[in-house]
Amino acid sequence: MLNIIQKRFALSRKGAKDFCKGAFFTTLLDIALMLPAVFMFFFLEDYLRPVLNPGASVFHGVLYYSLLGLAFMVVMYVFAVLQYRSTYTTVYEESANRRVSLAEKLRKLPLAFFGEKNLSDLTATIMDDCTDLEHTFSHAVPQLFASLASVALIAVGMSFYNWQLTLALFWVVPIAIAVILLAKRSMSKSHEDNYLNKRAVSEQIQEGLETIQEIKSYNQEADYLSKLDGKIDTYEKVLTRNELILGIFVNGSQSILKLGLASVILVGAHLLAAGTLDFFTYLIFMVIGSRIGGNQLSNIGFVGRGR
Repeated sequence: MLNIIQKRFALSRKGAKDFCKGAFFTTLLDIALMLPAVFMFFFLEDYLRPVLNPGASVFHGVLYYSLLGLAFMVVMYVFAVLQYRSTYTTVYEESANRRVSLAEKLRKLPLAFFGEKNLSDLTATIMDDCTDLEHTFSHAVPQLFASLASVALIAVGMSFYNWQLTLALFWVVPIAIAVILLAKRSMSKSHEDNYLNKRAVSEQIQEGLETIQEIKSYNQEADYLSKLDGKIDTYEKVLTRNELILGIFVNGSQSILKLGLASVILVGAHLLAAGTLDFFTYLIFMVIGSRIGGNQLSNIGFVGRGR
């Protein structure tokens, strides 16, 4: 498994282990973020009992729930610290090692290699790739794996409680993922266009730096700046268009995920009217559904931006 991750994501052996550790602790954090919903479940079950059953009484007081809430806060804090250290800290350590190894590799190459390459293209490519890898493995990939794992675990657990409302809450997940996968080709094409236009701007700037004396000698400053402005304008227009298309797909998938809570409200109201669902279960599913929709499911929709 480590070998597959190492080859697929171009990581070192230690980087692959750190990636698995980061995904694991991010999964635990996503599950721990459900503790406020669990707290509300215990609190509402206790304090709504006298309302729903006039003969019942409250079991626990304010002190008990204050200590319980404090314990949940400590657990979430511990998992948040572990998740931060296992993702952001280790990712940038791996990035530093990657940059050092790249510098050593470039240092050992013969000068003829650099004479055959476009230095601006080579420099921009290396730096952009390093930056993209840093962002991907700190903000996107571990969160994606953790969201898929935590959503699966939560869905299985909730299905034992009420499978109809669980299905109403999670039916949107495969549809949102399908939207992202269908848009993959369009996203790849937009990223390629952005890269080519950005490289053209970098080449124009590099050309100006290398031939600045010739440009001034022949009074070509205006012509050079005009070409540079034209390439920058092209880059901005294409970037804006591609970001708009990307935003439609990604935000559209996130909007689809929000329909899960609406489905829970509609299906729960129907079951409640039919007498097959009690009010407390309906209320709890709405609380849990709002909590899941704001955290784990949003990370799945956000994967399209992890580039």
